[in-house]
Amino acid sequence: MSTIAVSQKGYAGREEKTSLMERIRKYFTENAEMINAGLLMMNGNVSPYLLYRAMR
Repeated sequence: MSTIAVSQKGYAGREEKTSLMERIRKYFTENAEMINAGLLMMNGNVSPYLLYRAMR
């Protein structure tokens, strides 16, 4: 069972919708360090763990 807090209008408020491209852009900006470390690990040129620690 779920509970929804309802405002005086009689319905629950919704967050502002964002486009698919905006959600993808936000995902990549939030996870850029992990993505770069993973790509470098697959390439094998650099220790991805040390690079990830340096980026944080």
